[in-house]
Formats: sequence, structure tokens, C-alpha cells
Amino acid sequence: MCIVRSCYQASDSVSPYSGFALCQQHLGSDLERLEQRETEVLNKLNTVAANSEKQTFRLEQQAIQIEMQEIDDMFESVQARLQLWKEQLVSSVQQIHDAFASRLRDVADAEHCLKDIHSARSSGKLRKVMKLILSVENFADEAVDRSAIFDDFRARLREITMERDKDNDSDDDNGDEDEDESLKTTIYRCIGDVSSEVQMLQSLIDKHMHSVMEYCQIDGESPDKPVCPPLKQSITLPGEPRYLTLCTNTSGYVCNMNDCVVSLKSVANASYRELPMPTIFVALRPGSSSLLLGVSFNMRRKFKLICEKFDWNKAITGLHCDNLRQRLFLAQEHAVTVTDLCGQVIRVVATSQLGLTAGRISGMSCNGDKVFVIVLGTNQQVLSFSKASGVLESCLDVSAYGEGTCGLRKLCLQEGKIWLADWKSSKVLKVCSITGQLISTTKADFRSSMTEIMPLHLASDDYGRLYVSELKNHSVQSISSATDNDEFLFGSPGEAGNSEEVFNRPADIIVFNSEAVGYKILVVADTNNMRLCAFRLV
Repeated sequence: MCIVRSCYQASDSVSPYSGFALCQQHLGSDLERLEQRETEVLNKLNTVAANSEKQTFRLEQQAIQIEMQEIDDMFESVQARLQLWKEQLVSSVQQIHDAFASRLRDVADAEHCLKDIHSARSSGKLRKVMKLILSVENFADEAVDRSAIFDDFRARLREITMERDKDNDSDDDNGDEDEDESLKTTIYRCIGDVSSEVQMLQSLIDKHMHSVMEYCQIDGESPDKPVCPPLKQSITLPGEPRYLTLCTNTSGYVCNMNDCVVSLKSVANASYRELPMPTIFVALRPGSSSLLLGVSFNMRRKFKLICEKFDWNKAITGLHCDNLRQRLFLAQEHAVTVTDLCGQVIRVVATSQLGLTAGRISGMSCNGDKVFVIVLGTNQQVLSFSKASGVLESCLDVSAYGEGTCGLRKLCLQEGKIWLADWKSSKVLKVCSITGQLISTTKADFRSSMTEIMPLHLASDDYGRLYVSELKNHSVQSISSATDNDEFLFGSPGEAGNSEEVFNRPADIIVFNSEAVGYKILVVADTNNMRLCAFRLV
């Protein structure tokens, strides 16, 4: 029987379309549907297999295959070229290093010879004195010649560093002869900031490769978007924010129901909320209801730190979080206080412990092991002491680089270098963290016509790019630390305001990579607007 309902005719055959037994009438209908679908599929297949495009597709595929091989070859060539440049650069720097090592060996040998001769002379052994003189005479002649060659070599290196610095700053040369004279007496480091120049390759490569990717990446963001579109995230604070630091390790700390940061062990069975990771800690100007706050990364939550043994009547001049140790370092004029993440005091390092009888701390920056503070006084100094012990490790006199006795107010560490902000002369300077010698100088703002912009706070990213907040210019500028070229600007230079992208006396700034959103974030302490503003850095 036919499978179709209400059809009682005998089945004629099995339909090749449906696979059911059908009568002759319904079998014909099924065959018509089969022919219709066959026609549709054949038409589609003919469209796909269009002979007029087949050869073109094959040629384009071959071209792309060759392009892929060339890309691979080019990357290998670039890597080989980079390796060659690395070898040449390291070799050149090694030669300079070896020249210093050789000079130091001559110094050590000369000191040893002098000691032996003086000892023989004091013992009255004139024959021995004569033997010693004869034995070292050739060495002395050769060492004097090597010393003269070394001094000339070192002087030429310093001259090159100074000339490069002057060339980088030539766009801001206003014919200030006094400033030119002061530069002539400045002791530059004998080798420029080579490592920062290499570091900038990361930025240049990324920028170029983003452009290259536009050839083959259909999806993604438009390259015409602004360099720094705002995140449109900000948070209002109960006081004027002055200093910021980022904490990326909040494990073991929570917020109690009073929105205070406490140790997880201290809450026992009480209710609590997780402390966001990362958290931005904010130091406010004295007179605020709370002087130390925590703010969530998404700018939606804020919480207090209670530090009972801390003198809140004195202004904070620097703030740093050691994420490995889970410690906060709070600088004030005459001490650096170390606390845990809930504000419990662990250690106080007073300036008297660092050998200072006068002067005051005006800024602080830290690396993994050391705390660096800049001290204002008769001689401006950068001191460093151990995070673990509080013992003084180095003292650099930088008074020759600042204008007046309090021109250098803030500092920022970048690998083995220190950036210093001279708010009086509107310049930022880079010095060696070991010798204190000058490496480069640059004008803090290239676009403002203001004579006093007060560059104060500094921050750097992993590309070596420097960010400068300009208090009186109401803006934050980005500078390429290798080329000293300004790249972009936040705020409206010279104009204060409270709109989304306008500041009123910006203070501290921090830059960090956010794994949560996949790009860099710049956070600005907008002082007079009593808020934090976050920007995306592309």
C-alpha cells in the first residue's frame, strides 16, 4: 500500500527521494521534487565552480602561499638583523666597559706599587727602592699614556652624549644663554641612554605591525580611533587626591561591613567582601575625612584604610605598594612609614636614620628592593635605602640639575635611571641611578605657551614612554623617553575644567597593564575636581 495517508492504492515503487513505498501518482510528485532540488543544487554548484574564476583563484592562492613564505623569511631576516645589531651594540658598550676596567686595573696596580715603594723607603731599604723603581718604570710610562688616551676617550663620549641631548632639546631652545652656560658645566654620563633607545623598539615594532595588520585583518578596531579614547570611568572622592599606587596582590585582605580594609584572619565569622584585585590606593590632602583610600579598578567601589599610629596632620609626599611583600610605603617630610595593606604600621624610617639633619622629603619612587626619596634642602639629594632593613644604600647630589634649592620635587624610576621633574624650569631630567650623572633633559611641554606649567608627577610604562602631569597647565603629557618627542596630551592645556577629559590641577598618575581588559590604563588624580579619571592607552 502507498505510505501516503488516505491513499489506498497499491504501491508502485520505492521513491528515490523519500525512500518510502508510493503509488504511481505520489511517486511522480516525489520525482518532481527530486528534479527541482537537483536543479537548485546544480545551479549552486555551477556558481561555485565557475570556470572563469577558477584560474584566478588558483593564481591568488599561489601568490598568498608565496607571501606566507616571504613573511616567514622576512621575520627570520629581521630577527637575524636584530641579533646582528645586538651583537654590535653589546660589543661597543663592552669596549667602553673594558676601557674603564683597564683604567681601574692601572689604578689598583699603581696604588700597590706606591705602597711597596713607600714601605721600602720608610724601612730605609734604598736598594729595594731602586729595584722597585726599575721594575715599575715601564709600567708607569705605559700607564700614563693609557691614562691620557682613556681621559680623551671618556671626554669624547661625554661630548657625544651632551650633543645628542642638546639636539633632542633644540626645538625648545629659546636662546637662553645662561641655560647654555649651565649645561657646559654639567657632568654628563659618558654613555647615553642606550637601553631606553633599544626599549623603544618595542613601541616602534608594535606601532608598525598594527599598521601592517590592517592589510589582512578585517575585524577589529578602526585605526582612525583616537590614540587615547577615555574609558569614561571616574570616581568622586571625599577629598583632593594627591598620590596613587597600584596593588595587584590583595590576597589575604578583605573589606568589612564598614568598608574598611582588614586582614582576612581578623574577620573570623563576620561578614566581609573581597578586596578587588587590582586595587588603586589613594592618598588625599590633609583635612579630608579619610586620608588613605582604596578604589576598585572599575571605579565603582571605595574603601578606607585605618592607620592609628600614623600622623595624618602631616601631608603625604609619596605612596608606593610593594606587591610581593604586600606593604605600603608612605612618605612624609621627615619619614617613610611602612604598613601592611590594612594600614598597620610595621616600620618607620626617619630622615635622621638616613643621616639627614636638615631637608625634607618631597617625593618617592621604588623598585623591587630599594626606596628612593628626593630631599629638598641646601643640597638637593636622591637617597636610597633598603626596603627590607631601612639601611641607607646610596646618596646622589642632584642640586646642580635643578633651579634653586627646591626645583626638583618628584622622581620616577625607569630601570637603572631616575627621571626628575624640575617644576621651576618646566623640564624633566634623566640621571643615572648609580653615578647621579646627567643623561638627558627635555622640556616638559612642547605645546603650551605658558611660562610656568609645573611638571610634577611622573610615571613610565614598559615601552619606556614617560607621562608627566603638569599642575598649572591642567594637562598630562606623554613623552617618548628615547626621542624626547611628545606623543599625545590629556586635558586642555592652560584651561581648568571638570568635564570628562579636562582636569583641574592634576597630581599623581599611574600606568599599568590590565589583564582584565587587555590594554594599558592611565589613572590621573584630578586634584581640584576631587576625582580619579581613567584612560585607555592604545
